[in-house]
Amino acid sequence: MRGVLRLGSIESAAGARLPPILSAFHARHPDVTIELQTGTTRAMLRQLERHEVEAAFVSEPFEHGPLSSVPAFDEELVLITASGAGAEPERARTVVAFPHGCSYRQRLFAWLAEAGRSPDRILEMSSYHAIVACVAAGTGAAIVPAAVLDHAVLATAVARHPLPDGLRFSRTHLVWSGQASPALRSLMALLERDESEWPASSVDDDVARQEGDLPTTPGTGRA
Repeated sequence: MRGVLRLGSIESAAGARLPPILSAFHARHPDVTIELQTGTTRAMLRQLERHEVEAAFVSEPFEHGPLSSVPAFDEELVLITASGAGAEPERARTVVAFPHGCSYRQRLFAWLAEAGRSPDRILEMSSYHAIVACVAAGTGAAIVPAAVLDHAVLATAVARHPLPDGLRFSRTHLVWSGQASPALRSLMALLERDESEWPASSVDDDVARQEGDLPTTPGTGRA
């Protein structure tokens, strides 16, 4: 198997979940290059619609439409504020978030709406590092996956607060359109296995029977 597997992913999955999986994939299929692009759930679905990526990791809620999907990761979301600040909705006067189209941003707005509140200001950032840094500086509040915060440099500089049960958990899905290629099926097989079961020498039997190549195309980033 050789060629290029073009993937899209939300930032949280790309930073906290995908590295060991992509490393295991590369060990099994060194002749397949993975090109990874990141963005919001909405941006990834648009790239999928335009056939700029073969598959994408996106977060609930999203419109499935004709897409095929498999569950990939379950995330616990937490509200973060500056150290010493409370978690009441009225304190989230400034929301620090990814641009419009981020599903976690939608959850934060839904929580505020349930409390009859809306943010006075929205500060849009392009990375979790920037979001956490702004919150640590007292700029505002944000919702982030706990797994991302655990790896953040400034994790100890912010206070984390649990969200209500209806907003606390989110599932990331791998979505694609049409028939999955052998490389994509191999990636899906890795998602179904525990990290401790990813030896480099093990190859999924079903994928091993496939002998078709993938088309090689230029991309913007590599994993």
